[in-house]
Parts: sequence; structure tokens; C-alpha cells
Amino acid sequence: MKTAKVDLVTFKKDFTSQYGTFYSFEVKFNNGDTGFYNSKTKDQSKFIVGVEAEYELETKTNDKGSFNLVKPVVAQKSFGGGFKAAPKNENIIIAQSSIKASVELICVGKIDIKDLFTTAEKIMIWVKEKGKQE
Repeated sequence: MKTAKVDLVTFKKDFTSQYGTFYSFEVKFNNGDTGFYNSKTKDQSKFIVGVEAEYELETKTNDKGSFNLVKPVVAQKSFGGGFKAAPKNENIIIAQSSIKASVELICVGKIDIKDLFTTAEKIMIWVKEKGKQE
């Protein structure tokens, strides 16, 4: 298992296999590792630019040569006490959903694009405050 910050995620192509449609992304990390990540969704959320990620790097070979596959490390759920997201992951999820909500507000003309990040930050603060009340 490795840990590094994601520097770049680039969509490469989609392809169909016996398991359905997959979307291939090239992922580059700040430690120099590079590889391909195949996702079942075009809006993959396992590797986010600027966010540290745990992953495994596996070298594969085919008729075109060798390449690296990047696989995210998924935390195992424990039984009995229930699964709790790590605070760092929780903050990432809140940030992602806040940006998405802000973009949606831009799309419907409720805010201007220049207000994207300030609106997202206000949403994040509101969500975190609501979480403390539970």
C-alpha cells in the first residue's frame, strides 16, 4: 500500500467489458507514480487532485507492452460498531458536495461563477455546524 497526493487525473477513454462499461483515467501522484484507474462511473471520486490517497500499484503486461494499474485502498468495514468515516474523508466528502452544490447554483443562475468558492465554503460551514448538533 502506498500513500501520495494526487497531482493529475485525466480521462482517457471508456470501454465495455463483460462487466459493463468502464471509464479509464490516468492518475499521477506527487511521488512520481503514474497508472491507470478504471471506474464504473465517469464521475469517479476515488482519486481527487490535491487530495492524499491510499492506493496499490500493479504492473500489467499485454500485447502493447506493460503499464501500471492504480487501485484505491478501501477501508474494511467493521461489524458490531458500525462504519464511521475518518474525519479527513468526511471533510473531503463535504467539500466535494459543497462545490457540486455551488456549481448547480451557477447552472440555474442563482449565483455568479466568481462566487463559486465562497458559496461552497459557506455551504461547508453550514453542513459542519449541523453535524455538530447531532
